[in-house]
Amino acid sequence: MKKFVPLFLVFLLISQFSLNSQFLRKVIVEEATNASCGPCASQNPTFQKWMANHLDRIIPVIYHAWWPGKQDPMYLYDTIMNQTRIKYYGINGVPSCRVNGKIAPSSGSWYEGAVADTIALNNQLNAEPFYSILSIEIKEFTFNQNDGSGNVKIDVTSLKAISNVYLRVAICEEHHYYANAGSNGEKDFYYLARKMLPNAKGTLISLQENETKSFEFNFTVDPSFTDDLYAVAFIQNDVNKEILQGAWTKNYPIKEPSFTLFLFEPDVVGVGKPGDSFQMEGLIINNTENAVTFNVSLENKDKLPADWQAKIENNISQVVVEPKSKKSVKALLTVGETPFASDIHLKIGTTDGAFTETSGNLSIYHSGIERLHILAGETTHSIQPIIDAGLGNGYSFNILEKHYTVIGNQFNSLKTIIWDGSTNGEFTASSANIIFNAMGKNNNILICGGKITSGMVSNGVLPYFGIAFIAYCREGYGQAPYPVTLAGVPGDPITGDFGNKIQGYLINYLLPLYKIVNASTSSPIMTFAKSADSICAVKVQFPSSRAIILGMNPYIIYDQNLRNTLISRSLLWLEGKLSEVDLDFTTELDIKVAPNPTTKTASLKFNLEQPIAFAKIELIDLFGRTIQTIYSGSILSIGEQIFDIGLNELPSQTYFIRVNLDGKTQFLPIVKTE
Repeated sequence: MKKFVPLFLVFLLISQFSLNSQFLRKVIVEEATNASCGPCASQNPTFQKWMANHLDRIIPVIYHAWWPGKQDPMYLYDTIMNQTRIKYYGINGVPSCRVNGKIAPSSGSWYEGAVADTIALNNQLNAEPFYSILSIEIKEFTFNQNDGSGNVKIDVTSLKAISNVYLRVAICEEHHYYANAGSNGEKDFYYLARKMLPNAKGTLISLQENETKSFEFNFTVDPSFTDDLYAVAFIQNDVNKEILQGAWTKNYPIKEPSFTLFLFEPDVVGVGKPGDSFQMEGLIINNTENAVTFNVSLENKDKLPADWQAKIENNISQVVVEPKSKKSVKALLTVGETPFASDIHLKIGTTDGAFTETSGNLSIYHSGIERLHILAGETTHSIQPIIDAGLGNGYSFNILEKHYTVIGNQFNSLKTIIWDGSTNGEFTASSANIIFNAMGKNNNILICGGKITSGMVSNGVLPYFGIAFIAYCREGYGQAPYPVTLAGVPGDPITGDFGNKIQGYLINYLLPLYKIVNASTSSPIMTFAKSADSICAVKVQFPSSRAIILGMNPYIIYDQNLRNTLISRSLLWLEGKLSEVDLDFTTELDIKVAPNPTTKTASLKFNLEQPIAFAKIELIDLFGRTIQTIYSGSILSIGEQIFDIGLNELPSQTYFIRVNLDGKTQFLPIVKTE
């Protein structure tokens, strides 16, 4: 006789609701790992401890990758599920985790997604709202310990209409011991995803306001897993991969905050014409035993053009919220005539200043905007500040890639798309769709970034620009400060006067080598100095538009003026506003510094064919700060010039010599050693 052990977990309505009008939100934390991965073995204990300390808010789901160990039994149990979820996030290294579908920005020297980077995990967890407009109730979860068969019943409710999101259900095992799962020494494995229902893709759902839908799934797992099975359900938006709500069959009550601001739609993004109105609505929640007065305001309202309007509904500036209660608050925005993009946030705070919270994004774009800057990587090396400095504020406007994917087709005057990967931005299938869409509309395109090439290759983009990827150049590899020497292309309207000694320093990634395969449309604009055939940037002339591919983060170019000129000229060329008559940057001299490295002193030497009305030679540090002025004044004699540089009192590190001759500047590295 078979033993049938039913396990019924029924969540009552009170377990999901708070204050009867919003739902407590559980955060899904997913990891990709592998039993033969050395870094996984070293990071996972810290990660497991962190998860154990946050089970009141998080729900762990762990997948196993097919590398470096191909025989990982947890991967082999359901290869399709593991591959689908890991590829969904574009994970190409383990261990790596996501918090509600997002990668936590790294702290310190950690890489993004590192599971032992608990500072990053805490920051991301604290940024996740405590409430959601969605409720997931796992009404019933049963399984048979003899044959591993089971059933799960789920109700999903939404306070607002929502469409085209996915319900995903995972059957997980809390702990499994493997004596020899792989080569990294791990034997105890936790929170293992075993099956997803009906599959890893999930179930596409849409809900009307206050509608509830019910779902039922059957499954079968290995009976040996049934000692500690649990079910997980979550709702995910595939446009931006954000997980909007989660639930599981374990009971770790959430400790609610004393005060918070809950927004029904945290990101309100739209495109409007003059006179169109938008709103962001939410609740100020007071979970304490006392009535509390909150100040209410709009952050960044002062940055709007004069003909745009933003206000709190009814022009209120303070709200009194009774004990264990809440009060509605609404931000309103009206688009003006001036092309602009708003970045409005709702801010609340107690009158004593002990609590403040800024939340939400009311990001509304004027339909007549002509240029958009899509930042797909970290902000430190965004080229938007370069654009602002060179071409003026308002020349282009920032937009997130996930937002452009939704609203990009609503702009009616768009001329140019700037896709900026900065240092670490991945060029994904979504990025490729944006570029193909822009090409179809004859938009001009600038693509740059330190990590773009592999994604452009895998998504089949490069052939459309008449180029092919050859390999990554190893110049600069292996020794700080990772120097590379680049060159402009003589006669090119963008870099023709840049010379052939452009000093650069790699930031994290090697530079690509491109090959021109369609010379009728494509031509180089920058190469490595060692060979005119070693191309790393190109421009493309289509019949009705133009494109530029910079296979680099422009910040690798040390000379700030040259870097800024590259970006400004590139954008002007895209729109036909640049020609050869604009060239006037620099003619470089053959300047040498020796000995280099040096322990005490060095000499700077170069030859002049004509006098210099003003010369300034400085020793500067890595941040551009002047350490000493070597010479300042005119140089009237021609021929060889020699200047002595003293470094004996300076710390051992890399410095630069900045040589400015009649406004034309060059930089040379010099290394001080003991």
